[in-house]
Parts: sequence; C-alpha cells; structure tokens
Amino acid sequence: MVKSKEKVIQNVEIDVDKTNNRYDYTFYSNVARATTSEVDSYIDFMQFPPVENIVPTVRIFLSQKHLKQLFNVLSKLPAISEQNEDE
Repeated sequence: MVKSKEKVIQNVEIDVDKTNNRYDYTFYSNVARATTSEVDSYIDFMQFPPVENIVPTVRIFLSQKHLKQLFNVLSKLPAISEQNEDE
C-alpha cells in the first residue's frame, strides 16, 4: 500500500529505434547562412523574396559536434559534393 506522501513511479521504456516525429513548423528555404563560434553554431534558413520588407527566417542552433555530423552527411550528397557550373 502507498502512503499518502509517496509517489508511484512507473517504469516507462522508450524504444529509441522507433521515432515519432512532431513537426512544429515547416518552412521552405531558398537561402541559408551559417555562423560558427568555438562553442556552437547556427544556421539561418531564409525565404526570399522578402514579404513586406521582412525576410522570413528560421534559426537552428547546433553544437560543433552536430554541425560536423551535418556537414559529413551533406558533403556526401552528389549535388553538394560536386562542383556545379552555376557556382
């Protein structure tokens, strides 16, 4: 029997191999700007042209470790790793 001031804690297991995503915000970006420091980094995803002289922007902060992981994944994409004539 549980006393009145004791809490019952249930053991809930989380399956880390099964993800449930919740998209709080979706955004189309056609311009991105990255800024980095010794501690962390952020990427601003922007949408052009501006709406009423305001550029819609989403900022994502990343640790240096996660920025390197992102760069490694992106550098393996054919459209990014190869030189394009448009550059």
